[in-house]
Amino acid sequence: MTKSALQIWKSIRDNFVYAFLGNAVVGFMIADLKLAIFVNLFFFYYFLGEIVDKPKSTNKLAKFIVFPLAAATGGYLGYEFSKLINVFLQ
Repeated sequence: MTKSALQIWKSIRDNFVYAFLGNAVVGFMIADLKLAIFVNLFFFYYFLGEIVDKPKSTNKLAKFIVFPLAAATGGYLGYEFSKLINVFLQ
């Protein structure tokens, strides 16, 4: 397999995983599976950190733990607070 063909397959894999993780959370939200939502968001943002390869992250702790953990927590809290906001708007 040539280098360009291998790169194409890696891109296909990355796009599949990115789309899968980004959309699987919707099913977990519909079923209201709180732990599954948080775990899915963690892996989604972990993978996003891999794709983006943040140049400002100088060490692996910041890149692989701090970024996905903070982003997953924010995403989960946004999900929970949106339910409260929805109650007040009705």
